[in-house]
Amino acid sequence: MKKTELLRELNHIYALPDGWDGYGAIKIQKPCYEWTKMVIENMPEDRVYSIYPNPNGTISLEWDDKNLEIGNTKFLYVFPISSIFWPIFEDKKTHCVDGANVQLKVLFKKLFSRPNVP
Repeated sequence: MKKTELLRELNHIYALPDGWDGYGAIKIQKPCYEWTKMVIENMPEDRVYSIYPNPNGTISLEWDDKNLEIGNTKFLYVFPISSIFWPIFEDKKTHCVDGANVQLKVLFKKLFSRPNVP
């Protein structure tokens, strides 16, 4: 999806009310919206093919076989086990980070780059 499409869909997701799924889903809060907007604005064009809200008040972005779930204070990066040889963080220990403590542009570049796996 183009960034403009992702941002349009993000605005639609942000406007969803509490209970949007009919089962008590939590409305997306402003910090989650702002983090997601920043991710979209800083990622390469046409990498993400899906954006959707989660009932726990987070937003997910999907690309290739990866998923980034963005909340109010944390990101959760989900990747297939076969990607274990392609660590995105230098410490190779964590894939759940506090967004405020990460150099985000470096993180996004690593997240959205294509792995060089033989």
